[in-house]
Amino acid sequence: MLKNDNAPAFKELYVRYWYYTYRLAIKKIGRTDVAQEMAQQLFKTLWYKRDRLCNRRHHSEESGIFGK
Repeated sequence: MLKNDNAPAFKELYVRYWYYTYRLAIKKIGRTDVAQEMAQQLFKTLWYKRDRLCNRRHHSEESGIFGK
């Protein structure tokens, strides 16, 4: 989804997974302010490193993001 600098595809990933990452961070850390910052940072990093991530073969976006 992130190939070719596809901003709408990235937005779809963000909308689909932001709350999940936020809740996961709250569960691990217990602080909503820190969890929000971590979720934001994750997606910021995904966008900036998208070309490196998209070169990995045989991985779905979800497995690459969440290590499933």
